[in-house]
Amino acid sequence: MGRILESFAFSDAQFEDVRKLAEACNQYDSLDYLHPTKERALHGHHFQFYEDETLRGILTFPFDGRRGDPDPEAYVIVEPKHRRKGIGRLLVNAAKESIRETGTQEFLLVSEAKSATGTAFAKAIGGVLSRSEIRMRLMQGPTRSAEETIHLRQAKVGDADLLARVLARAFESPVEAHLDRLKRDIPSPIYRFYMAYSGDEPVGCIGVVAEDRRVYLVAFGVLAEYRGRGFGRQILTQIVNGLVSENWDEILIELDASNRVALSLYGSCGFRETTSYNYYAIKTSG
Repeated sequence: MGRILESFAFSDAQFEDVRKLAEACNQYDSLDYLHPTKERALHGHHFQFYEDETLRGILTFPFDGRRGDPDPEAYVIVEPKHRRKGIGRLLVNAAKESIRETGTQEFLLVSEAKSATGTAFAKAIGGVLSRSEIRMRLMQGPTRSAEETIHLRQAKVGDADLLARVLARAFESPVEAHLDRLKRDIPSPIYRFYMAYSGDEPVGCIGVVAEDRRVYLVAFGVLAEYRGRGFGRQILTQIVNGLVSENWDEILIELDASNRVALSLYGSCGFRETTSYNYYAIKTSG
């Protein structure tokens, strides 16, 4: 008989179990799906299924460790030889029950688009496709702009309010949707956020998340009134060239598959598509 363990942090032994399971699943399915890291071991919200003291499956919210975060993103993996035994569904139901108590009405189940198994599972548990994202990897570093009028300044904890307002304007979203997360993430050693200025005026922002030898670009936006002036390209070029000099194994970015303007910008700066992901909305009730 199996049991489900709910936690907000992994012990060293649990982390090693999860890392090995994720590695085995990625290799078996030829996917680039879940990559647990030491940094994430102390964060997130996790549901682990053990059978005879052996980890058989896990559902994890790796980026949303605080209860009540809006639209948390979940990843589910089950040991290949133990699939079709209801383990995935048990994990989903446990997660539903837990986060429903916080008032969360739905979460997003992430599935790599080329995974037929993942797609079938998401649909079988009532998932509704919410959006799709493309992952791009830097293959060739961009050249510097002929004229650079933008300068970047790394944000500190005291900049959280300003950065939240810039993000809210850039993405046409409420300030509250960003503020709490920024206050949590800015002090974290795996996050860096930068404000972009033209003179003394903030015009945009960009963030970096480091995980092992991978680094992701996040929170990249330019205020509407400053678009069309090449500021986005300058911001991206400065950040990417700085990361190249730091010798990361991979520099990655994920973006909405329908954002053709951004796809063109990243492509012209040396990024190439490597895979894509579908996000399925899962209601916590029912």
